Amino acid sequence: MLRQFALALLCVTSVLLLLGIGRKASAQFYSAFSVGPEDNIIYSTNSQTLGGRFVPQTNITVKQLGFFDYHGDGLSYSHAIGIWDEAQNLLISTVVASGTSASLIDGYRYVSVPDTILLAGHTYRIGAWVNSRGGLQDFFTDPVPWAESTIVPDSNIGSLVSGYRVGEVLAFPDQGDDLGENLVGHVFGAANFRFEIPAAPSITITTPANGAVYALNQAIQADYGCTGNGVVSCVGPVANGQNIDTATVGAKTFTVTATDNAGNVSVKTVTYTVAYAVRLLYDSTKAVHSGATIPIKVQLCDATGANVSNSGVILHAVSVTQVSTNAPGSLQDSGNANPDFDFRYDPSLGATGGYIFNLKTTGYAMGTYSLNFTAGADPTVHSALFQVK
Repeated sequence: MLRQFALALLCVTSVLLLLGIGRKASAQFYSAFSVGPEDNIIYSTNSQTLGGRFVPQTNITVKQLGFFDYHGDGLSYSHAIGIWDEAQNLLISTVVASGTSASLIDGYRYVSVPDTILLAGHTYRIGAWVNSRGGLQDFFTDPVPWAESTIVPDSNIGSLVSGYRVGEVLAFPDQGDDLGENLVGHVFGAANFRFEIPAAPSITITTPANGAVYALNQAIQADYGCTGNGVVSCVGPVANGQNIDTATVGAKTFTVTATDNAGNVSVKTVTYTVAYAVRLLYDSTKAVHSGATIPIKVQLCDATGANVSNSGVILHAVSVTQVSTNAPGSLQDSGNANPDFDFRYDPSLGATGGYIFNLKTTGYAMGTYSLNFTAGADPTVHSALFQVK
């Protein structure tokens, strides 16, 4: 019964607060609860904590705690406000001072608090301490709204179930519906909070650079980082500062995953290519007469200069271009020396093995040319320069 928790109820109609149910309180914050245009008002005749329990529907970050200011002209006395988890751990608390020093937003006086994460699906309780101030002379001070129909939680908060705890200090409000009190259909709107939906962590990947090409076995240190509120992990294929994978040629991906203490996850991926280095086994500055056959001899190397040529890696000629004009030339091998325009592997070239393509230059005008080719799984189009006079 209402007398059991010593509250006096004054029915007030047409309060006309018009607080914008469920809307954003600012460009960044949301109000947890909104009070509608008509409401019942309670004046406490006992010192007690008034509030209730709620279950966030998504991870949220509490930014401010507030107390209801009925007339909007300031609070008569200070009010302690807190949020607890169901283990009765006080997660965050503050005191909203008397008067008008606290910011008035949508009918509540708010004080900023340290960012506090509340997790989706977990149960929490909010409560504000109200004081009877010891006598009837203070009876009509700092009333609070009390009506479920017009105290509406934001869609991210879920429902609010009433609760209270009689006492001289702020306390876990576990009396109420949970103990069978006849409070169904009523919710205490004394306390409120403003929150934001925490953004997922931001990830920066400096190295490997997206689209970069690195040489086989090149030592490249990873450089990445994760920022945001409460980042608890920032994980890539290798630890930050360790060498990335350049052990084989081909297209590679580098993915970093960041997680914050609210459970938000961000993933960022960049791609890079590991390619062979190419060593020419001929003098590319020495010109041949147009129509002559020029033997294009090359080796595949890694970043250290070590020869990695072998018969298992196929070099395939794809085109000839004139460097000065970018005009295409005729891709012709000499006789049947290079079937299907594939280089021939010769283990005797350059002492440790290499590749040769006998290119016929019939019809080539004077200029510098590039024989373009691919090498095995390396997606890079490599080039070998030669000159025609």
